[in-house]
Amino acid sequence: MTTEAQTTDEAAFAAIGAALAAPATPGATDLLPEPLAPEAATARIAELKKDPAFLERYLGGEVAARDEFTRLHSQASKAPINPDAVHRSLQIGALQKHADLPPAAWAQVAANGPVYQGERDFALQEKQRCFKDKAWVAKWLDGDRAAVSHLTRLSLIIASPVKPEGA
Repeated sequence: MTTEAQTTDEAAFAAIGAALAAPATPGATDLLPEPLAPEAATARIAELKKDPAFLERYLGGEVAARDEFTRLHSQASKAPINPDAVHRSLQIGALQKHADLPPAAWAQVAANGPVYQGERDFALQEKQRCFKDKAWVAKWLDGDRAAVSHLTRLSLIIASPVKPEGA
């Protein structure tokens, strides 16, 4: 003879069994794309660097584009990566298409090398002076390579970390 308690227990166990047999709700890691082999990640990085739409999104600050680029670099590398250095390298590559600076200047930026406060102050003053000069502004707006290079150099100095005087 089956009692009401046994029926309730059987129903409860049946519900538990059904829940255990059901597919699990995906966790956060289940939603991530499968990692690529290093060679495939390297190839995808090269594709993205040539894709104007991706570069526009990336250089425009789109978080998803930056995350994808970081993820691909970590998959392509056998060692830990510095995400800031990865992103600086892509930004430098974009700037190099428009500005002619000496290799030492690009290396300084790639290393996120600091500048002295006096250098930064000078760059700020020079930028202000340039934008007050209507002839220079006209050249810059027309894409004059020398004007673009000059402003790029000033902007890179201004954006650099500042080291203490005497350091």
